Amino acid sequence: MNAYKAFAVASVALLIVVAAASFFVYPTNAREEYGYISQGQLSALAFTGANVSVNGTGNSIYISGPATILVETGPMKANVSMYSFEISGMINPEIIVKQGTILKFIVVNVDSDASHNFVITSASPPYTYMSGAGMMGGGNTGMYGSSMMLSPASNGNLNYYNMTSTFNSAGTLWYLCTYAGHAQNGMYGKISVIP
Repeated sequence: MNAYKAFAVASVALLIVVAAASFFVYPTNAREEYGYISQGQLSALAFTGANVSVNGTGNSIYISGPATILVETGPMKANVSMYSFEISGMINPEIIVKQGTILKFIVVNVDSDASHNFVITSASPPYTYMSGAGMMGGGNTGMYGSSMMLSPASNGNLNYYNMTSTFNSAGTLWYLCTYAGHAQNGMYGKISVIP
């Protein structure tokens, strides 16, 4: 029994250390809700808040405080690859975030024929065909965020989830789709967390 108690205490202590390290080094994430919305509901979500500054010519977004960001996966537009994210009208923009900022991402799959997700990671490009499998299977422990796949749009219903991230430490992170081949084909962008 003593060996069992010692193992249990050591396991709990390890979990506390890992959780504390993650809190101070990497963004913390929580998926809050998921479901379906209509195209009309999606149109009503297309906004930027007071803490968001969009630089279309520089393909970047600066976020100075708490904000909600709409992320469309697999945009269905002429001359735009399905292997991309659309955020504030830009394709795969750099997101520049002030350290300590809490961001709520509303991730919506607008693609009618492919599943996508939105994952935040410390792993930088280039990405392999199976980048998601490596991250989730222990080949890379730098994945922070939801790995839930959003099924394709169907009959006017768009699959979505909300994810809140707190960016605790300055540094460089990346957002990407972990569906096989998607990040490899360019479905990723940079997140710069600045002091």
